[in-house]
Amino acid sequence: MEKQDYNGWTNYETWNFMLWYGDYLQEMVTSYNGDLEEGEEKLDHGRTHVIVEGFIDDFLENSEIEASFLSDVLGKCIQSVNIHEIVEHLLED
Repeated sequence: MEKQDYNGWTNYETWNFMLWYGDYLQEMVTSYNGDLEEGEEKLDHGRTHVIVEGFIDDFLENSEIEASFLSDVLGKCIQSVNIHEIVEHLLED
């Protein structure tokens, strides 16, 4: 895992993303795993990664920010979010 420099996360962007959306994502993962039938596999790294990426994609598609400086800053910030670290965190709990 990468060096953790910001409140236990690799960077400010990842920490802030988890501050705002971590509980929601954890509920999604917990709910998915709780709804599985006996014998079905729980979420693994790959499927959890798809859930997190899908959440981010939906967020960006539904944001009503027109092309501007603000949208460029948001895009750069989202690119800095360490999805791998978030997935590892979600699967630990």
